[in-house]
Amino acid sequence: MAVAVVAFALHLAAMSVILDGSNYLATRGTMIANSNLFYATWTSFGLLVFLVSNLLSTTCSHDDYNNYRNGNPSRAYLTTLWLSHLHLSAATLATSLALRYRTPLCRGLLSSSPVCDSPLATLVSSSLSLGLTLLALLVARSETRRSLPPSRARRIQAVLAGTASMLDAIGTIYVTSPGGMGFVSGNLFWVSWAGTGAALALWVGYLNGACTAMT
Repeated sequence: MAVAVVAFALHLAAMSVILDGSNYLATRGTMIANSNLFYATWTSFGLLVFLVSNLLSTTCSHDDYNNYRNGNPSRAYLTTLWLSHLHLSAATLATSLALRYRTPLCRGLLSSSPVCDSPLATLVSSSLSLGLTLLALLVARSETRRSLPPSRARRIQAVLAGTASMLDAIGTIYVTSPGGMGFVSGNLFWVSWAGTGAALALWVGYLNGACTAMT
């Protein structure tokens, strides 16, 4: 666990340098300059997010990660997805803030242009999703401590997952459409779609469990 956390921290430090457009490594400005380095950096980040989330979930949920019997996902599986979504929402929020307020493009004549205002969409959606994810993790903790019935906890988390996925999808589609910052920024494009994918995976997991319970 400690090794994974240290590796994750080191990778975050390396990412801040590699993906900074002013360093001309993986990106140049907002554009991708080195595709191999860009995708290798983001892919390894995604794998480390899943690894750390998995280790935390199996430690906190006291459940078998492989328990996906009869279409009903285990607490550890869902907690892993929630923690992954937490990391990705935080990364989307940080990327949106950096693009809106730190890039030279948006600190000059284009500061009030639609392109530079578009990261505000993912900034708002990722902030709200971050709050929903923290609430879902509190619900999961209550379920683990048996202070909340599992059926009620799953219903609450299903609503939170559905709301988070819709918020993420709206923000991502808006910012990655032509004229949006995500259309020209590889960093924002990748991380916003990754967060949306994690939220949708959560929603599908809860829907599968609900459909199985009704059959």
